[in-house]
Amino acid sequence: MSTFRKRIRSLTESSAAKNPRSKMPRQPLLQCERLEDRVTPSAAPTVTQYLPPSHFIASIQSPLSNAPPLQIALDYLSANAAKFGVTASDFAGSIVTSQFLDVKTGITHLYLRQTVNGLEVENANMSVAVNWNGRLVSAGGGYVADLASKLPTSVTPISTPLSAIWNAGDALGLKYTHEPVLISSPQGVDYKSVISAPDLSLDAVTTKL
Repeated sequence: MSTFRKRIRSLTESSAAKNPRSKMPRQPLLQCERLEDRVTPSAAPTVTQYLPPSHFIASIQSPLSNAPPLQIALDYLSANAAKFGVTASDFAGSIVTSQFLDVKTGITHLYLRQTVNGLEVENANMSVAVNWNGRLVSAGGGYVADLASKLPTSVTPISTPLSAIWNAGDALGLKYTHEPVLISSPQGVDYKSVISAPDLSLDAVTTKL
């Protein structure tokens, strides 16, 4: 054995004597174990979704106002409906889906959705930003033009809420082991109801038109 190797061996043995942990058996290396494939269920849409044309206007120099942000937003949208490819009546009945104030900038962000005959219109959304002094910062999104004149004033569901839950489970390939239970019966023009379906969702499921 060469002098160099003897020296290395001597230092190693000396270190092991001073540090008992070095004599402990070496722990096995961590390894990755392959789990089963995880697939997120999804249902293929049977109806093509319509997306309204989208428009965006920035750097809006609207007059200063002390009115609430929502009123400022609706007044501007109604007065400038043509810029968004719709009429003022299309903004009537808009509901607020979300609203918050950015305390750092003083800007209130509002998110609106179009409704017709009390029913929400899917994918018909607008976002409006209102500054702290009541002046609009920007507005953008898309509503369906003249939709009220193209639809009946009332609708009748072709399926019950429980049937809709069963159909959703079938579309997702789920097998129900618990019978879905109706917690609240359909109410209002949108036939809103709440259903308990543990095999579909841990939370209660809300159904509506």
